[in-house]
Amino acid sequence: MVNLQTQFNKFHNTIKIDFDDSQPLRDKRDIIIKDLKDGLKTLFRACCISVEAMPDKAFKQFFQAQVQGF
Repeated sequence: MVNLQTQFNKFHNTIKIDFDDSQPLRDKRDIIIKDLKDGLKTLFRACCISVEAMPDKAFKQFFQAQVQGF
């Protein structure tokens, strides 16, 4: 019987992205986060809502979930 863990490890090593290759992805993610926050600030100001009320915690939770793959 084939060892499933060995097959999984082989597959994982084939598809994983190393730290250097993921730098452009992290840079793009940071640009998107900044653009979203800037857009929300503009929207909040247009709706006369305090910028301090912007849900920063929700941003952190959402992007942490993206990193973890949920």
